[in-house]
Amino acid sequence: MRCSVKYFVSTAFALILLVGCAPAIDGTPTTTMPAMSDTPQAASSPTVTPQPAVSTFPDPAEGKIPVIFSHGGAPCDIGAAIYLSKHPNVDLIGMVLSRGEVHTEIALDQWGTFLYDVLHSRDTAIALGTDERMDSHSHEFPESWRGAADNFWGLALPQAVYEYDVAAGPELIVELVKRSPDKVTIVAMASMIDVARALQIDPGIIDNIAHVVIMGGAFRVPGNLSDDPTITDNQVAEWNMWIDAEAARYLFNSGVRLSIVPLDATQYLVQPDDVDVVNAIDDTAVRYTARNWSDQIGMNPGGFLIWDDITIVAVTNPEFFDWAYDGVDVIVEEGEHQGQTIALDNGATHARYATGADYEAIMNQIFTTFRGETQSEDVSPDDALEDTIIKGLGGTWEGFAGVFHITFVLDPVCELNAKCGTFEIPEFSLTGDITFVDIDGDIYEFKATNLSSGEPSGALYEYLQILEDGTLRYVTTGPDSVNEAVLTRE
Repeated sequence: MRCSVKYFVSTAFALILLVGCAPAIDGTPTTTMPAMSDTPQAASSPTVTPQPAVSTFPDPAEGKIPVIFSHGGAPCDIGAAIYLSKHPNVDLIGMVLSRGEVHTEIALDQWGTFLYDVLHSRDTAIALGTDERMDSHSHEFPESWRGAADNFWGLALPQAVYEYDVAAGPELIVELVKRSPDKVTIVAMASMIDVARALQIDPGIIDNIAHVVIMGGAFRVPGNLSDDPTITDNQVAEWNMWIDAEAARYLFNSGVRLSIVPLDATQYLVQPDDVDVVNAIDDTAVRYTARNWSDQIGMNPGGFLIWDDITIVAVTNPEFFDWAYDGVDVIVEEGEHQGQTIALDNGATHARYATGADYEAIMNQIFTTFRGETQSEDVSPDDALEDTIIKGLGGTWEGFAGVFHITFVLDPVCELNAKCGTFEIPEFSLTGDITFVDIDGDIYEFKATNLSSGEPSGALYEYLQILEDGTLRYVTTGPDSVNEAVLTRE
């Protein structure tokens, strides 16, 4: 079901703060695995020479990319979501919270708040991933990790204001793919179950899937299950493959085009300089990644990995990766090789996996997108300029917000990121300037700057909205409250 988001807005205005085991799924395809001894041969995968790009894979330069983002709530999924929502060539049509680090039912509300009240992706449908398993010997992420994931990694979110419908993950994938006029890119960064189940429900959707971009697997490098050695002695699998190896195998053998970014190509360690760059970006959503990265660098001074942030760039810039085109499969037998990805060395061209990456180009692309500096090629300069002009708010607006009187004096014509007027709250002898930073239909997000009493702490968002009767609605939210007022123009 398409998300139906009801207007209104959520923010935290600075001035207010001054006041106060499921059954296995039938239908798993049967494929013939390569002959294996008692020790499966994937710890040292066949050497596959990277080949030129195969024409069956999409060219991201050819128009807008409709994307469905399936993820498991890892810390770097925050940055990946920001990237998809801010990139001008991406249309984020759906988000599925799949089995991964979070308990999905616990964390769904938080990811909904992040999607709608922070990223403002109001046309993105959201879904709860299925709790089904294809693998009768499936696994879970460590509980010691999942508590932090369920708490959105300790990052404070604004109070949720938008209302939205929640769909079922596999069904939403089917619906969005069938509805899209353009081939859809699906991103899978947790268990492969939701994508695999969607292909079971309607195999025909393969025809309208550009490719599935996967963060997962390890072909020529060790796995990463040793991040928690109490879980298993498995040294060759990667988490997203291991938690439901049968789902991964179904997907790998479905015939859908695959672009796999394994551990082999996500070895970049974020450095303090990178954290400084993100901290310098003045964007409300990016501050969540800045805070997250700052926390991680504090615990890991030598750097930390961002698997999903690296992988997400493959959606828009696959040229930054070295690709080996070959068939792939996953070992599903229970034991110390379960979940291990293997290259079949059969010359297949519908699948590719990354053997390396240009990390400098990838990080630059992440930072550029976070800053909002990229521009879609299908938007003319005149159209882009028109989208930055605000008209119809000029004049003096007055009203009461709670116990205090507030006045806005706004210019007849304003531009984004430029001063557009002033405000005053006489009760606190408080004044400041108004700068609009975003437009969404008749909702205008602004910041209050140059405050007479200094910059208050905790401010996140503030909004104005023109109502049908000609009044101006002012809304702000703090961590635990929503405040609003209806202002009239003199």
